[in-house]
Amino acid sequence: MLRKIKLYGPLDKFIGKRVLQADIRSAAEDVRFLVANFPALEQHMADQHYRVSVGEYDLTLDELHTPA
Repeated sequence: MLRKIKLYGPLDKFIGKRVLQADIRSAAEDVRFLVANFPALEQHMADQHYRVSVGEYDLTLDELHTPA
């Protein structure tokens, strides 16, 4: 199922898009999708901190692999 990925701040500026769609099932798959499609992103994200949300709920590190 296609899911909407919304990017904000420095991440949307780096990617050049604010909204993407992908067939993903978790936030961890979202990150893999982004890195696979934007290879320079992995280095860009290495020293950054990001908040990951599903709807209005902010995920914890342990929840990144939980299906959305």
